[in-house]
Amino acid sequence: MNMSVDVYGKRKMYSSGTIFLLFIPIGAIILFYLYDFCANFYKQKQVEKTTYSVMSDVLNREGLEGLEEMKIYAKKVFEEYDITEDDFSLTQVDDYYLLTVYDSYISVVGELSFGFLRNKEVMVHASYKGYYNEYKEAVIEKFEDSNDELSDFNDNDESEDEEIIIN
Repeated sequence: MNMSVDVYGKRKMYSSGTIFLLFIPIGAIILFYLYDFCANFYKQKQVEKTTYSVMSDVLNREGLEGLEEMKIYAKKVFEEYDITEDDFSLTQVDDYYLLTVYDSYISVVGELSFGFLRNKEVMVHASYKGYYNEYKEAVIEKFEDSNDELSDFNDNDESEDEEIIIN
């Protein structure tokens, strides 16, 4: 007597590798997008950290008298981070200083799609404002570009718009 049990019954089992051939390109595309996302996150955090550090160094450096001396010192500090003079901007706005740094990285998705799906070179930037408080201590804050100056300017123009009468 044969005691073997037919587990699968009379069903035929097919094992084909064609489904895996579809997973390979889809998985590669997902990995490329994941890499771009992670590279963007890393570069953004790196630029923010560098900008904060340099702004802190500039504001805490004694003996800097004006904006031009601050720019010269910032240029020297940025050389340590391999950032050129063209990639940063230090300006004085009212009573605070504004430091903006730009950096770029190569996008894998942009390179593979020849720039159709995404730019080949992606820019990241960080802006920090720094000022001295009443105790002459340096205060550094992340600068959010909310266009406050433009909204104040537009609020003043509303009164002029109300005076226009069309017959």
